[in-house]
Amino acid sequence: MKKFYLNKIIFLLLFAFQFQLQATEKPLPREIIVKIKKPVDQKALANLKLDSAASLKPLFFPMKNFRRAFEKSPLTQYFKIQISETDQIQRTLANLQESSLIEFAEVNRTFLLHDAPNDPRYSEQWYLQKIQIENAWQITTGDSSVIVGVIDTGVDYLHEDLRNNLWLNTGEDINGNGAVDSSDFNGIDDDGNGFVDDIRGWDFTDAPHFPDGGDYLIPDNDPADEHGHGTSVAGIIAATANNKKGIAGIAPSCRIMGLRAGTAQGYLEEDDVAAAIIYAIDNGARIINMSFGDVATSPLFRDVMEFARQNNIVLIASAGNASSAEINYPAALPQVISVGAVSSSDALAGFSSYGATIDIVAPGVQLLTTAKNNSYSLFSGTSAAAPVVSGVAALILSHSPEMSNFTVRNVLVSSATDLGSPGWDNKFGAGRVDAFRALQIDLATVAHISFPKFDQGFAGSEIPIIGTAAGAFMEKYDISFGIGDNPMQWFPVVSVDRHQVISDTLCFWSPENLPDTSIVLCLRVQNFDA
Repeated sequence: MKKFYLNKIIFLLLFAFQFQLQATEKPLPREIIVKIKKPVDQKALANLKLDSAASLKPLFFPMKNFRRAFEKSPLTQYFKIQISETDQIQRTLANLQESSLIEFAEVNRTFLLHDAPNDPRYSEQWYLQKIQIENAWQITTGDSSVIVGVIDTGVDYLHEDLRNNLWLNTGEDINGNGAVDSSDFNGIDDDGNGFVDDIRGWDFTDAPHFPDGGDYLIPDNDPADEHGHGTSVAGIIAATANNKKGIAGIAPSCRIMGLRAGTAQGYLEEDDVAAAIIYAIDNGARIINMSFGDVATSPLFRDVMEFARQNNIVLIASAGNASSAEINYPAALPQVISVGAVSSSDALAGFSSYGATIDIVAPGVQLLTTAKNNSYSLFSGTSAAAPVVSGVAALILSHSPEMSNFTVRNVLVSSATDLGSPGWDNKFGAGRVDAFRALQIDLATVAHISFPKFDQGFAGSEIPIIGTAAGAFMEKYDISFGIGDNPMQWFPVVSVDRHQVISDTLCFWSPENLPDTSIVLCLRVQNFDA
């Protein structure tokens, strides 16, 4: 589904939101993200009206393996400005927004983890049986070439159930023994990717305004987890199996790329997350798991997610723990698979967000997984549900490595076990993920709207709805619309039998006489097996 605005586009730039995980409020911002108009004039940038103590620097390192695509993308236009005092933020923003050089300027947003409190420990991983993992493992347990980037609070890379399943940067493995040794840390960027000694990933956290007693000041080559959240996420995806220790991950033969963007308190700055996404793309990740979010997004995040989509990355994010239809980002972005949480009885978890942007649900209540300090614990939240889907996506790509990110998404949706109202609904999306069924689909049915685009505004009598409704077993497609961000009522636009459309006009639609507000379009494709 796509959401667009009639006659106006509304961006939420200022916000205040408190997650269940933390009782404290977010620290005040001291950084500004700016997008410079093309062409970027380095000399003119020196004349920007900035505080004498402020600093301006490019937001991203130039990419090594995707350099040409990166240089053509809008990501080269992003810079970060660090402000010495929080009371200077608004004045600096006002000056920047008046500059003819600036396309936009806004504060560097902060994300929080979509966690939920732990309850007493269970004795088994019930969620593996729920998604038919034993049957799925008869087909594949994963492949070491499939790398899942976990952007989170880091990973306990010494954990007994994780250390053998972590991605290793071979370009920094000096002696080529496939292990991390002290000799690998030679202070040299051996592979030329812009990061020194990043043999086990990178710590992107540079949050000097979030002091917590941990490693939060300077990005470095140590993505150790000081919080525990990232370690729990990683275990669900790819904890080692058959080692007579702890648990088994969903894709135990795949690899985890640990990318730290969160502090010991669980704060993730937007620019650190964006930089971690670019690193994951450049260093071979096929899937990126994002178990965090907030209620607003930005042009920066939209551009980064679109760059990832264009480079065939499967993006998966937790829907949020608001117990409501409140929209959460990055999960709500059209490039991202949004994951809600269900219990062992397939009931929607009490904390899970829902609504028009939900794609799929997964087990997310009291999942036994790895924990920091070489331990194990129960883990709940949509933060726990997202890596279940990431693990299944890793199995899909291990079995069919030629699949595009678009196809993986459609396989996940097409193979889900339907819950709630028949077909897609705003509580469970397409249904609960099923690993075995996903691996049995060779030709996924596709339902995709490419136009109108997300948050696109319109004024006029008739607009085309363009996209794809196709599949080997497709019977029909229906298009409907709802009014508001999370419609409870859907109005039919068209129903077409036995006619496939691939990247073409699905129908024409007249939005006349509708209120000036957000509209959600819904495309449903039904197979002969219903």
